[in-house]
Amino acid sequence: MTPTETEQDCLSSQKCSVEGLCAMKKGKCIATPQGCLRSRNCRDLGRCASHQDKCVAVDEADCLKSRGCQSNALCRLDTKRSVCAPVSRTACAKLPVCAKKEVQTCTKHQCFTDCRSGGCLLSCSNTNYCSLGCWDGGCEITCNTSKDCAISCQQGHCDIDCAKVGFCKVNCEQGHCNIRCPKQKEHCEVKCPKGNCQITR
Repeated sequence: MTPTETEQDCLSSQKCSVEGLCAMKKGKCIATPQGCLRSRNCRDLGRCASHQDKCVAVDEADCLKSRGCQSNALCRLDTKRSVCAPVSRTACAKLPVCAKKEVQTCTKHQCFTDCRSGGCLLSCSNTNYCSLGCWDGGCEITCNTSKDCAISCQQGHCDIDCAKVGFCKVNCEQGHCNIRCPKQKEHCEVKCPKGNCQITR
């Protein structure tokens, strides 16, 4: 990638309008306070403050006002990661701006369920094979007493519980996933390309 040559390059770039990276530092676009406030990521993801050259979330009020809260339940401030994160199912029910959608538990022999817009509650129980997918994140996913579960969380934040299954395969691509796996290591396969996964057994 070629370095940015002038501050104007940063100001007129998509990185400024989307990510708030509107100033130049050592040939690289970095965040500014005003750039963060005007950015799409402030409006959509609550990342309205500049910190260490990036736009981050520091105020829960910004999370609650964000489109991510309204569409994907990203209404809670995660102070450790400085991002707006999904709220719990119980808390979500109390928030009028939270549009997390209930999806019925699948109990068929084989289940294929996905959530295209994010912010879903997905679960399957007592199945031979279950495939659950979440795009844009904000999903709570549960596989319970099933033989095989395949779970995908794309570009978002997902809480995944497959502790009580025979075999669980999780792909968390460019996302942040909290995953509860079976105690036997060989019963859980996790792929986390360009993502951040926390696994508990």
